Amino acid sequence: MEESLRTTRVWRAGEIAVVVLAVIATIAAARAAQAFFVPLIAGIVLAYALKPLVTTLERRHIPRAVGAVLVLALVSSLVVGAGALLKDDAAIALSELPDAARKLRLAAQETAHNAENPLGKVREAAKELDRAAAEAVGNTPETTARAAPPPASSELQGWGATQSGKVVSVIGDLTIAAILALFLLASGDTFRRKAVSLAGPTLAARRVTVEILDEIDTQV
Repeated sequence: MEESLRTTRVWRAGEIAVVVLAVIATIAAARAAQAFFVPLIAGIVLAYALKPLVTTLERRHIPRAVGAVLVLALVSSLVVGAGALLKDDAAIALSELPDAARKLRLAAQETAHNAENPLGKVREAAKELDRAAAEAVGNTPETTARAAPPPASSELQGWGATQSGKVVSVIGDLTIAAILALFLLASGDTFRRKAVSLAGPTLAARRVTVEILDEIDTQV
């Protein structure tokens, strides 16, 4: 009896380990394929969100493909228009950024050079600790000063380049999602029928699939 219980416990531990490894493998695969899944999911959600508008145009005797193109063109125009409206505000904010940074730098310098200020005392204490640490490892203060970190301007430029690359990537993903949504909207219920047919030959499985698709449609 005890041996059977031990065997059952081993099998349960093995099953848990397999499930955990399967979950980790799924997350890793999704992470590696995010360039594919992100536009795919975004396109499906966009198609579900714009489906009522395309259906309304279809009821007014406008072909579904033409309605899908019109709706996506309208949404794209609204997004571009909103970006154009915010462009001036963003330009004004960027033009004021150097003055704000200059004021912040001057305020920091005044605070740092004020020996009576608590921050000035903390700065002096930090210098003494750095000097003591340099003497403990056999380095002189001049050597420590030579090993100064790179200027913040280079780090800021690197950060700007990284963010620019991310913006370009997001624009590319949105473009792919819009194209996918266009095909899904133009095809009508073809995607829905294919999903139901893949659910299985039984009526119960197809009914559950239809209920899931209806719930997704309602939630979106």
